[in-house]
Amino acid sequence: MYALDNDSGVQTMPEVKAKKFNHTDPRWFTEGGNGVAPSYPGADWFNIVQAELLNILIEANITPDKSQLNQITLAIKEVVKNSVAESLDGKANKKHTHSISDITDLEEALEEASKKGLPVGSIIGFDKAITPPGFLRCDGSTFSPSTYPDLYRARQNNNVLPNLTRSDVGSTSYFAVDDIPDGWIYFDDIATQVTQSTYPELYQHLVRKYGSISAVPKAQDRFIRNAGNGLSVGQIQDDAIRNITGEIDLSSLGSGNQFLEFGEGVNSQVFKGALIPQAAKWSSWSSDQSGGGNVPRGFKFDASEVVPVAEENRPKALVLKKCIKAKNNFDDVVFWIKAFGSIQNEGQMNAANLAQDIQNVRSEKADKTHTHSYLDITNFTTGVASTYQGNFQENGWRKSSDGFIEQWGKVLLNPGSGSSTDNPINFPIAFPNKVLNVVMSYALMTDKRITQDPVLVDLSETSMTIRQQSDRNVLVYWQAIGR
Repeated sequence: MYALDNDSGVQTMPEVKAKKFNHTDPRWFTEGGNGVAPSYPGADWFNIVQAELLNILIEANITPDKSQLNQITLAIKEVVKNSVAESLDGKANKKHTHSISDITDLEEALEEASKKGLPVGSIIGFDKAITPPGFLRCDGSTFSPSTYPDLYRARQNNNVLPNLTRSDVGSTSYFAVDDIPDGWIYFDDIATQVTQSTYPELYQHLVRKYGSISAVPKAQDRFIRNAGNGLSVGQIQDDAIRNITGEIDLSSLGSGNQFLEFGEGVNSQVFKGALIPQAAKWSSWSSDQSGGGNVPRGFKFDASEVVPVAEENRPKALVLKKCIKAKNNFDDVVFWIKAFGSIQNEGQMNAANLAQDIQNVRSEKADKTHTHSYLDITNFTTGVASTYQGNFQENGWRKSSDGFIEQWGKVLLNPGSGSSTDNPINFPIAFPNKVLNVVMSYALMTDKRITQDPVLVDLSETSMTIRQQSDRNVLVYWQAIGR
């Protein structure tokens, strides 16, 4: 790019003439013809274009050179580069790293965050001897929204705690096998096995109802009836049958017939119901009955004439083993709900201060729209490892920061001797919201004689039940995911 370079030019740019047409109505060059004169730019137009081009070179600090024919291109690139660099001055690169020591107040922020490793409202089971800080017992009671505002909001403005103290102790069930699952006892062994120390919850239930363990009735070989229609729980009934009747009716015979003085041809008219003539007592009597004949001298009562009979009174029956639940599945576990990290001043929490501190750190170090990979922060793993939740055992669990929970385990299913058995499995921790999926697989087995693959028959946030049919032990691995 170079300016006019001959003796026809002047050293001072002439004043630009006033515009003749509006910029919204531009004029264009023409070669003329058909009565139209050709266009001529005039010195005014050339001076404007030359000044614009020279100013681009000046802005880019490029000296005009007649021999270099790409100076305008180079100048535009330089101007754009300088403008972008100026706008990015003081900004961090999109990909950059921080050392933990470069982030102010990070230690305090991590300490506060570690107290809230589980989201507020999460439910988790602890050993009954533990009282975890920042948690409330899930017993259905109410709490103060001013003391636990985060929990109040997490529970959709509800200050009633979930009730997870429910127990199935005292329920009864029939089993089709002799081997009773853990937590159950044979019903008629209550008197010898249930004490205040061995099964305290069942003991309290039974004593409250019957006054003492010795007064609890035995099932023995009794049939169980539902309470109602005048029957009450614990009531014992002796055996009984509906009344069976019979009669001897001579009214259908004519006059002259005395008691048992008739021929055998009218037996079906005279003997009714369970009363029948006794054949061994028949004899030939006088001829006043049309020349004589065989007449009964006795009769007997036999209920088998009208109903099925046996050595005992019973309905149609299938013999199973009646048991009572003596120990709750979660006897050693108490469920707690996350309230928040710790209570320092009633009605006040540090969550707001923590958010402000983190916001200040971000604004001081880089533009708030930039992003990080966890690899960008050196020593990140060792600095925040304590904030992650999990128990990496054979039967364990892992909880992600977004609330996703993965749990796993190994279980030995009870052999059913060819019959189906239900095998309850308690999750290491409760799923706060929902179980999304459960998968099961066999462990390595040399004996594969299995009648039925394990199937899932019951599922809740705290447990599941696997049904399996086999006459030998089956080892199964399981995995459950949820939120």
